[in-house]
Amino acid sequence: MRYTNFFGRHFKEHGQPRLTNDYFSIYFNIICLENKIHGMEMLKKKYKDSSNYHQFDVEINTLEKRLFSITTDQAPEFFLRDLVMRSSPGYH
Repeated sequence: MRYTNFFGRHFKEHGQPRLTNDYFSIYFNIICLENKIHGMEMLKKKYKDSSNYHQFDVEINTLEKRLFSITTDQAPEFFLRDLVMRSSPGYH
C-alpha cells in the first residue's frame, strides 16, 4: 500500500491535491487497486495451510500489473508531483 500510505500522509499534511477529474480518477484508481491487492493478500493468508492458498495469485498478479502500468513503479512522491503538475493550468 505504498501509494495509498503516501497519499494519505500527504492528504493529512497538505490537504487534497488539486487534480483535474482525469488525474483524480487515476489517483483514486491507484488507491482502489492497492486496497484490492491488500484484501486479496489478507484472504490468501487465511488459506495458508490449505490447498486453496494459491487461488488468489492470478488475480493479485493481474492487479499488480495494472498498478504497475499506471505508476511504472515510480516513487509515490514523484508520481503525485507529476499528477499535480499535469493538472495545473498551462501544462501541455
